[in-house]
Amino acid sequence: MQLFAVNPVIKSILVDSKLSNLVEIPIHTCHTGKWRVILDWDHDGRVFTHQEDFEVLKKKKVLL
Repeated sequence: MQLFAVNPVIKSILVDSKLSNLVEIPIHTCHTGKWRVILDWDHDGRVFTHQEDFEVLKKKKVLL
């Protein structure tokens, strides 16, 4: 998974969701601004990608 600001600051996070199939993305280290999360994974030999933009405001609220 890659998490990066619109001005490409890239943070890569390895996530193991085998136990619950739930991915929690820690944004507490993200500074105020617009960000994009890109999830890349494989399942049964197929590769999948999901992308979502969000914004961190001063009080760490998230807008999707």
